[in-house]
Amino acid sequence: EQAMEDTEYRCSDMTNGLDGILYKCPECGSEFRLRTGGNRIVCESCGESWTLDGRYILHGKHFTRINEWCMWQISELDPQYDRLECDVRVGAVNDKGNIDHYAGTGHAALCRDMFTFSGTVFGKEISFEKTPESIGGFPITVASAFDIYHENRLLYMHPLPDLRTAVKWVTLLDRIIEDKKKNEN
Repeated sequence: EQAMEDTEYRCSDMTNGLDGILYKCPECGSEFRLRTGGNRIVCESCGESWTLDGRYILHGKHFTRINEWCMWQISELDPQYDRLECDVRVGAVNDKGNIDHYAGTGHAALCRDMFTFSGTVFGKEISFEKTPESIGGFPITVASAFDIYHENRLLYMHPLPDLRTAVKWVTLLDRIIEDKKKNEN
């Protein structure tokens, strides 16, 4: 049974922002080629489309609910072998206490055993590595950044060239940690 199943939502565009969460086309498998607008989700690679109605039900192939699509994306990640790597723009709080989303640049990578970063923040070279277990999880600003602490400083990692990939970083880290916990038991 679905919570609030008979509720009709009123919104000018039910799909607004979903292209920051849904990243993989269930029809062709392409990633970060989904566009939203006008209550529609369209894959720019294969042309498949879905409509989201006022009850938040998807009309089209594969799924009827957004959470089904999200769970499918998660299941498609292999925590044993998948690896993410990209250049990042780094945000951090400056000396005046303000967030500077252009505080630095660098390169980040995540695999089953390690998250690594190497770059500069406020002109200072930094590099570090952390195990997934020590991170625990990446907070996210959808379609913008995932966050990580280093030496008591919060760093906003804006993945380049497509900020929407932040969701995949968060999802892969969660899958890695979940898989390791499952294998411990």
